[in-house]
Amino acid sequence: TVRLHRREAGTITVHFTAASFIQGDQVRFRYRLRGYDDGWREADGARQATYTNLRADRYEFEVQAANAHGVWN
Repeated sequence: TVRLHRREAGTITVHFTAASFIQGDQVRFRYRLRGYDDGWREADGARQATYTNLRADRYEFEVQAANAHGVWN
């Protein structure tokens, strides 16, 4: 959970990854910032998410990973 105060509002970047011992290059990600996003965003190969122009508020960042078989965790 991230709480942005008035003086901190603006831009955040979150880096993420997942451990995979089999076909790690085929791991897919999706993420959302609760309190900002309406739904999940596909990461499209990136392992970071950047949000700009955030207002001072409380947010919760969630990320899910899918293995080569398409199973989301």
